[in-house]
Amino acid sequence: MRILTTLLALLLFATLAIAQKTVSGTIMDANGDTVIGANILEKGTANGTITDIDGTFKLKVTDENAVLVISYTGYANQELKVSEQASFDNIVLQEGIDLSEVVVTALGISREKKGLTYAVDEVDASELTTVKDANVVNTLSGKAAGVFINRGGSGVGSSAKVILRGNKSTTNNQPLYVVNGIPITNSNAGSQAGVFGGGVDGGDGISNINPEDIESVSILKGASAAALYGSQAANGVIMITTKKGAAGKPKISLSSSTVFESVSSLPDLQYKYGQSSPGAEFSWGDAVSAPDHVTDFFQTGVNLINSFSISGGAENMQSYFSYSNNSAKGIIPTNELKRHNFSFNQSAQFFDKKLGLNGSVNFINQKVNNRPAGGLYFNPLTGLYFFPRGLDFGEYESNYEVYSPDRNINLQNWVADRDIQQNPFWILNRNLNENTRNRMISAVSAKYQLTDWLNVQARGNIDKAVDNYEQKAYASTQGTLADHNGRYVLRNTDEQQLYGDVILGMNKNLSDNLALDVNLGASHTNRSFYTVFADSKDGDLSFANKFGLQYLKNPNGGRLYEGLSRVKKNAVFASAQLGINNAYYIDLTARNDWSSALPTQSYFYPSIGASVVLSELFEVKGMDFAKLRASYAIVGNDVPAYATNERDNRGQVVNGQLELSGEGPIPGTILQPEESKSFEVGLDLRFLQSKLTLDLTYYKTNTINQYINISAPAGSGFERYLVNAGDIQNAGIEAALGYRLVDRKNFTWNGFLNFTMNRNEVLEVHPEFDENEEATFFITNEAVNSYGMALKKGGSFGDIYGVQFARDDNGKMIIDADGKPKKGDFGLLGNPNPDFMMGLSNEIAFKGISLRFLIDGRFGGQVMSITEALLDEFGVSQRTADARDAGSVSVDAISEVDNSAISSIDPATYYGAVGGRNGITENYIYDATNIRLRELSVGYQLPSSLLKNSGFIETAKISFIGRNLFFLMNEAPFDPDVTFSTGVGLQGIDIFSLPASRNFGFNITLGF
Repeated sequence: MRILTTLLALLLFATLAIAQKTVSGTIMDANGDTVIGANILEKGTANGTITDIDGTFKLKVTDENAVLVISYTGYANQELKVSEQASFDNIVLQEGIDLSEVVVTALGISREKKGLTYAVDEVDASELTTVKDANVVNTLSGKAAGVFINRGGSGVGSSAKVILRGNKSTTNNQPLYVVNGIPITNSNAGSQAGVFGGGVDGGDGISNINPEDIESVSILKGASAAALYGSQAANGVIMITTKKGAAGKPKISLSSSTVFESVSSLPDLQYKYGQSSPGAEFSWGDAVSAPDHVTDFFQTGVNLINSFSISGGAENMQSYFSYSNNSAKGIIPTNELKRHNFSFNQSAQFFDKKLGLNGSVNFINQKVNNRPAGGLYFNPLTGLYFFPRGLDFGEYESNYEVYSPDRNINLQNWVADRDIQQNPFWILNRNLNENTRNRMISAVSAKYQLTDWLNVQARGNIDKAVDNYEQKAYASTQGTLADHNGRYVLRNTDEQQLYGDVILGMNKNLSDNLALDVNLGASHTNRSFYTVFADSKDGDLSFANKFGLQYLKNPNGGRLYEGLSRVKKNAVFASAQLGINNAYYIDLTARNDWSSALPTQSYFYPSIGASVVLSELFEVKGMDFAKLRASYAIVGNDVPAYATNERDNRGQVVNGQLELSGEGPIPGTILQPEESKSFEVGLDLRFLQSKLTLDLTYYKTNTINQYINISAPAGSGFERYLVNAGDIQNAGIEAALGYRLVDRKNFTWNGFLNFTMNRNEVLEVHPEFDENEEATFFITNEAVNSYGMALKKGGSFGDIYGVQFARDDNGKMIIDADGKPKKGDFGLLGNPNPDFMMGLSNEIAFKGISLRFLIDGRFGGQVMSITEALLDEFGVSQRTADARDAGSVSVDAISEVDNSAISSIDPATYYGAVGGRNGITENYIYDATNIRLRELSVGYQLPSSLLKNSGFIETAKISFIGRNLFFLMNEAPFDPDVTFSTGVGLQGIDIFSLPASRNFGFNITLGF
């Protein structure tokens, strides 16, 4: 490793050592005003810079034959050869638009945006690094239409849930992530939690990416845009292009971000009424004067991100190296994250630049201590919130454990012994968990230009992640969670993905009016997942508080597992685009997949698209560009490994008893991948030299062959059969409006507004459910907690089911003989998906001062809070105190006994029946509408005239930054943006998730 590091360092500095010629100048508009932020790029390289607040620039290029490309929004591009320019002072840009802008599409293929037949959203790197987050995906929120992102609720480094154009699948709705054209893994190293909780969010794969290494992000939301990925493309693709070295003098960049996190809102709790009785865990007692013990429990979190990068090189060899360190602590004490990112990229060109080689290595080392668990178990918030009012909380903080002479060890000290709560400080210090990850992503590619219109490219990639997770629960941890001597959990995983492809590309003008772009290729993917899992629960440990595999007292009583799953996939693919008269474009793609999960079948995924550039056919005053586009595609969602293997899934006879497997295919049937058929049509418009832009899209997607569980007959060996069935439809409208309000010498104002409306409908499930009104297909069924998420014909994906109030024909609540509200059916209560979403961002620059803000709104939908239900049952919510102050709870009800009208109920009786996890959850449904200030940045870029005195600093900027600073509107008693689970189920459910928080701090960037 030491030798390899030395060789890489020598290679880096050798390629950075050459710097040929310095070019400097000033960029102006037709009015003579200097242009701030104009791009100056050395053609054919990534070497570039931007003009400062004085409109000046300085750039070192390879030699005098270099060509500079100067561009700025709303102005025509200019190309200037260095050797032919006496001076670059006072270069004047002319108003106009650039129709040759390119965008990165599937497989990393660059296409002219003008000819695309589908929607692609681009997000610039600055949008990801201005206000940073420990998970880079969270910074995409509100910045693109059709993109729905929920933050994980497990502290720093949590996973994110990303949905593009609605939920489509009963198994997986997350998009495919692609880096430089090559897919990477995005597995969560933890386990998904149920309502009871205790699951661990191990962090998703995409959170490992260093945002400072990203050059741009392309979001392929529709099936047509992602069709070349075949059976991986059903949920869309997020494509990341990373930075590479550029020819010229070495460029060094330093960035340091310090962000503080504090709780912005807590559940509305009461401290007026005390413990019900001595020894009780409820607070339905007499009035007391109890202090607020909850607020001070949380700490101020800190997220420190320091990044360094250096790039440069000669004309034929360029290097890029970066290092980033992320050190964070969450708002829950003892929750910490440390992450190190190393990235190296080397590019070289040979044979008059006909052959291009590129190699990259990324290494990530991450360690997270004490990720907070959601749900009811292993969660410090339950005991914190439930603590009986009037008792001394400080006593249990300083003495969370007490010595036991009988056992000669310290045991937990807590006021109550109930399965859903423990001493919060015992959980923090004696229910420990640690998660480490070492990941390497390396890639090589070679591209040879056979002719000026024909090239061949070969690429290879290895993505390997090793995760180690340990949980140690000390003796006297609540009995549902641990045995007499404690509990030890070990989960080690080794995930590896090998990918390779070969692509033949052709881009040729067949005539003055015909252009043809063709790509033919083949790919191979080999993915393996190795797991070692051990859990001492129900087998106990040999000795109290001795943790390790050697201390498992009875492995057969606990759980001990070792497994390996592997999937291989081969594919051939092709794409072709024909351009006619620079106005008409026709797109065709085709892909055929062969998967080891489906050894006897292959699957074909085609797409077709067309667009017409209307502005090439006729002129409209003030309109610069207009394009109408339409496309249709079929893509898939692969079958899980071994799902079709009947022998592996069938139950077995053990000791004379039939042990049933959970599920498997009906004998004699073969499962097929889920299939999405998608149509979209759109209109792209540009007005007033691109001062005003508008993109509109309508789409409709039907996903069939869902994986549905149905009942299996006795003796089959299965509890349930797994079949292909169902049809889930998503249809919606996306709109993106860009505007440039002001464009002056020292004052610019740019804005962006996006709008998304998606309608989801379950058209079919399976005859077992569609033809039986009493049968419901539950994706998540937690009836014991009065909650479920189900698919029902005519309903929508994500429908929340729960216990309803029993009501008479007039809608009045029914009160039973005991004076309690009566439970009704277990039925539909709401759906968490919004009616529509909007994001408004503005960037204002005045001289060296810049202001950027993003307001994000989600309108409509419903969410459920089991947290609030339990707070009511325990008598610790402010709502219960208000009811006691009023003497009763007002209701519009009738008596079940004599039909007499009832207008009030005793608070303890009412909330004892309605609250709790077995209560009437209809009472805890809330409007999910919320509008927030998602991001804020106020920065100052020091003028170049001031930096000249430093001798080596070229750029410097300092910014105040904030994220989720406050809600402009929020109807729910929690943050609807935080998801309890990133899996398919448990959408819109709050079960003691971390409270809403705000982030604020500062960022410093320096360029040398």
